[in-house]
Formats: sequence, C-alpha cells, structure tokens
Amino acid sequence: MSEVDGAQEISSLTMSIDMHHDWIIGNFGPDDSLIHVVDTGRWVIPETYSVDQAAYSDVLILKGRKWALACNQIIKSVDLPDNEVNLNLDKERRAWLHGTCLKQRCAVLDTNQLLDEFEVMII
Repeated sequence: MSEVDGAQEISSLTMSIDMHHDWIIGNFGPDDSLIHVVDTGRWVIPETYSVDQAAYSDVLILKGRKWALACNQIIKSVDLPDNEVNLNLDKERRAWLHGTCLKQRCAVLDTNQLLDEFEVMII
C-alpha cells in the first residue's frame, strides 16, 4: 500500500477522454497535474480482455498521482508475507508482475516497473 496515494469511485470523477491511447480510459484533475486512468484489463490481460465485460467502479491512484488503475471493485488491502508470494520468473512477458498469491487469489504488481512502462507508452 506504500505505492498507493488513494482511491476514488469512478462515478465521482469528471474525466476527459484520451483520444490518443486505447489503454487509457480518460484523465482527471487540474490540467497541470492530470491523472491518467488506465484500462487495467486491457493492460494486464489483453489476450482475454473484452471492453463489454469491464465493470469499473473505482480507481486506485498510484504514487506520484499521475496514474490510476481502473478497478471493478476495491474490497480491502492485505499484507502478504513474502513466503506466500510466488515470484514471477518470466520478466520477458509481464515485467510489471512481481508475483502471485494463490491464498488471496491475486496478482502482486511491481508498481515501479508498471509506472515506467506507462511513461514509455504515453510518448
């Protein structure tokens, strides 16, 4: 959670549409510090993602307040012991995936890598 600056309901945001990148749903905030909302499904699972099945209700604002991930639902935060995380050894395909936790049925993101990838793609 140290990599998260906050969360908001998507319905409470006034977003402008990003016409340049299909993986960005939109932007919100003042012009001098826009936060880009990433279509998380399109970024994380592009091979199985369908826009019709997206039901985003929240955004998770990442450190630095320039990027946010669209989420279907934010339920809770969980501290994961290192021994419960199966590390991603294939950094070629999904460098942003730190690992997975089967007990919690979740992916653990390498947010620094994820932010680096967003920055490269926005150019």
